Amino acid sequence: MHRIKFVSFAIFITCVFAISAQAGALSPQAVAIAASNCTSVALLEDGSVWQWGRVCDGVEWSAPQRVDISGVRQIAAGSGHVLALKSDGTVWAWGSNSYGELGDGTNENSIEPVQVAGLTGAKAISAGKGFSLALKGDGSVWAWGSNTYGQLGKNPLSFMGSLTPIQVEGLEGVVSISCGGSHCFALQENGVLWAWGENSHGILGDGTNESQFKPVKPKIKDVKAFDAGELSHALAVKEDGSVWAWGFNYKGQLGTGGVSLSDQGRISLGREADNYNPDIVRGVSDAKAVAAGGSHSVALASDGSVWAWGSNSDGQLGLGHAGGSDVTSPTRVQGIEGVTAIAAGMYHTLALKGDGSVWAWGSNSDGQLGNASFSAASSPVPILIGPQIPTAASPTSITTTIQPSPTPQAAGANYLLVGAVCIMVALVAAAVVAAYLLLSKKAGKKP
Repeated sequence: MHRIKFVSFAIFITCVFAISAQAGALSPQAVAIAASNCTSVALLEDGSVWQWGRVCDGVEWSAPQRVDISGVRQIAAGSGHVLALKSDGTVWAWGSNSYGELGDGTNENSIEPVQVAGLTGAKAISAGKGFSLALKGDGSVWAWGSNTYGQLGKNPLSFMGSLTPIQVEGLEGVVSISCGGSHCFALQENGVLWAWGENSHGILGDGTNESQFKPVKPKIKDVKAFDAGELSHALAVKEDGSVWAWGFNYKGQLGTGGVSLSDQGRISLGREADNYNPDIVRGVSDAKAVAAGGSHSVALASDGSVWAWGSNSDGQLGLGHAGGSDVTSPTRVQGIEGVTAIAAGMYHTLALKGDGSVWAWGSNSDGQLGNASFSAASSPVPILIGPQIPTAASPTSITTTIQPSPTPQAAGANYLLVGAVCIMVALVAAAVVAAYLLLSKKAGKKP
């Protein structure tokens, strides 16, 4: 009887370890995230792309769903569409296409990826509201979609937009790009930042509120990272790790704490005052990345901590509650550490940890938190994407397990995996039993 119990226990333990090892080894982790408006996107290390939230007009996914595309190495989320850059340098797009932002030469929406026409050799992408940008390997910038405010680099009085990519004139040697609602930023290798498009609330950072279709220089130098933002404020990180902000400040998203004294000479009095010039954000340092939402701001420090400020109407600051007074100075997001990347939508925030897990908090009106519901979260919650195996969550967090229905190809792979695991378990179990019986026989015990 004891022998039967021992053998059964051995087989059980072997099964557990075998299945865990196989599943863990074959579970791709997230390597990049993107967010905009009411959508969220994740790129896994196997080149697959997963999306949740608002996909396009009338289409919402409250749980992560795999997009029918592979071989992707970079993603970007716009107000109603998504871009994907493949390893071969081609760019693909899906979602809303009212202004030609998908770049396929039409105005037809598509929930399936379509290739951006005539664009090759791309190395970076960014998506705005009704338009898109791509950076080519030669340092040139290309744009398509709406040109209402000159965001394609053309005079909007004579050029309303393009259904396919056109080159933005006056830019060369660019190494990074970012789209805002209706404006754009481009960074050159020497740390010089350029901006063009809509300039309400001084979002271009050139000291004015006049829109520009030709690139102008914001009054900031030595930039290493930046985000054009969802609406009308922008953020940047300098080489020294300091964070700078400019534009709309109605909800304290510039992080000036109420009174802003710009080092460039412009004084903005009052928490609600706009700032047409970049201004330092005090209370956060040694930053390496920033993300600007609709009316909130997020910064990632080099130690993996996340800091947020501005509006907390939907819990997008991750403070454990929603609403209340606006937060006008950086406050650390609790319950999450070891973060390597951040992204901000209109009223929600995403974070990617070093272990490949994706976390979300804030508004969930369109399923953008990916927890298979439409309930908001005021603290970071982990989101399970595809075949990932859940890890131990923070004691204050609720783990949401989501397993989208696999495609026929994925299902076939899963069946093969299960079969392989079962065979391995059977062989190991047989070996354990045989070894035990052999030892028992040598010890003079009856089988």
